[in-house]
Amino acid sequence: MMVVPNPSWAEAELMWKNFHNVDVRILNAQGQTVGGVRVSSENTKLPSLASGLYHLVTEEEYPQSAKWVVLQPTP
Repeated sequence: MMVVPNPSWAEAELMWKNFHNVDVRILNAQGQTVGGVRVSSENTKLPSLASGLYHLVTEEEYPQSAKWVVLQPTP
């Protein structure tokens, strides 16, 4: 499970070879759930989020995780 591009500025996607349907929770640096996605293909778009560090964690018996850095340009 990888996030590409990472860090991201606009859009990013979750890439997973030999994927299987699974739910992925998105947590912020404080451990709060801020979103989620359902993986149903090798490439799954991730939602837009504010700048910060996020952890993506699978909801399954043997969890996997990935870190994702979102950078927004300063106005």
